[in-house]
Amino acid sequence: AEYMGGFWNIPGLDPMSELRSRTTKKPAEPTPTLNNDDSSMKQKAVASVEQLVFPWTTQAKLALLLVTVLSFATRLYRVDFPASVLFDEVHFVSFAQDYAAGRRVFDIHPPLGKLMLAAMVKISGFHTNEPYRDIGKEYKHDGYIWLRTMQASFGATLAVFAFLSARELHCSLSVALFTGLMVVLELSLQTISRAVFMDPFLYFCIAFSFYLALITWRAERERKVILFWTYGLLCGFMMGCAFSVKHTGMGVIGVVGTIHLYRTARHFVEERTSRGISMFAMGVAMVVLIVLVYCACFVIHFYLKGEATAPNLNLLQNIIDVNSKMLSSNQASVFNHHHGSQWHEWPIHYRGLVYWWQDVPGGADKLHRCVYLFGNPIIYWLVLLTVLVALYLMDKKVWLLLVERHQIQPDRVDKLSAVGICLFGWLANYLPYPLLIQRTCFVYHYHPSLYFGMILIGTFFEYVTDNVSKQNRLRVRVAVAGFLLSVMLVAYVYYLPFSYAIPITETQHEERRKMYFFPIFRQWFPIW
Repeated sequence: AEYMGGFWNIPGLDPMSELRSRTTKKPAEPTPTLNNDDSSMKQKAVASVEQLVFPWTTQAKLALLLVTVLSFATRLYRVDFPASVLFDEVHFVSFAQDYAAGRRVFDIHPPLGKLMLAAMVKISGFHTNEPYRDIGKEYKHDGYIWLRTMQASFGATLAVFAFLSARELHCSLSVALFTGLMVVLELSLQTISRAVFMDPFLYFCIAFSFYLALITWRAERERKVILFWTYGLLCGFMMGCAFSVKHTGMGVIGVVGTIHLYRTARHFVEERTSRGISMFAMGVAMVVLIVLVYCACFVIHFYLKGEATAPNLNLLQNIIDVNSKMLSSNQASVFNHHHGSQWHEWPIHYRGLVYWWQDVPGGADKLHRCVYLFGNPIIYWLVLLTVLVALYLMDKKVWLLLVERHQIQPDRVDKLSAVGICLFGWLANYLPYPLLIQRTCFVYHYHPSLYFGMILIGTFFEYVTDNVSKQNRLRVRVAVAGFLLSVMLVAYVYYLPFSYAIPITETQHEERRKMYFFPIFRQWFPIW
């Protein structure tokens, strides 16, 4: 039988749990309730933590360590190069300097991301009087390295959270490892993490919020009351942080909120009233936390501008006014940009985005370096293919999943639900662009959907290969995952010069840009 990783021994969640419970003869623990005394609750909370987090096998720990090391190594490697302003660093480095110096700041995005950068400006001693408002200008202080290192560290956590989320979504250890390594090999997430932008912190908040939501729902299903409230409140806090960095953080709020509301409604429909009330109370607490975190960021914003202590200051009205101005300015951000892209171009990765360019003097080959936001096309296309197939699958299964769950085996329900959750995550972050957003957009606006899409690949792979016999299941998963990762690795290495600014010739650049690496697509995408 396939070794499933042994993260926890929870019947109904791990398809191998029944087999392990028969061999270990471990007695079942009593179910905690809201009426337990404090000492009993503390004991059960400790046991719950051990179930949820600590009892990992050596293989699981090594897998997580591998994903973590590779992710941080690829994001932090030569993060100091180039020592020049990259694309939107002209905005965010300047915003951070202005906050640190107490100057007035206005931006179309909420303040939390810029406040984080300003804190690092203070810590690193980065100067605040030297302007950096031109792409390509050389930095005159090594504080920019501190800023990039912080953002690269946030970006590096995505692969870790993808691995952990895949495990929470009932993926075997082999599939979770495949999912984490896939995120490591995604070049556009790597490149954007190596610049002083707000996006890496936004992605960290989104990925952490989603993972915390998964733990919260499992703790509720196991009746682990203390852990349910601990993780749930932390999830609400992180969703508030996501929304306070960029309003696109609303995507993860929509995903978590919708699923939480569905789970709450199911409890009431199936006459589990007390559990429904607990879930409803948690939902309210999450909303309150999101609002409080969002408003608190603006309070700090006004304080640094010297407005929070002004006489007769109406703080709530100020928050409303500045958000109204942000919204109108955001809607007015409609202009033609050479590297702008449309929502329908993102899933096929039709074009990238140049951050920086420098000709290399000397030689007859006309070498140049560039930082080009260009993703791993194999991963982009595989996400699109999986989304389309999963949409067809869910169209056939959604009624059974939502209404007639008893007709499906419990472990299949869990794994099919995981596919549905990730598919919904992709759709919830993608569909607002064609339906609601008119402003100029770029390929990085697709990144939250891409993250959910990569976890979707893992959960769908788990669901499909679950049909293979237990004797051959692990062998099939390793073979298929190994093949896919090998192809992704080839594409990763081929396009790596775009991320690390490795010198290449104009011919080599055009070959990559026009997809000569995949000759069959030359005719299809001539403007790549």
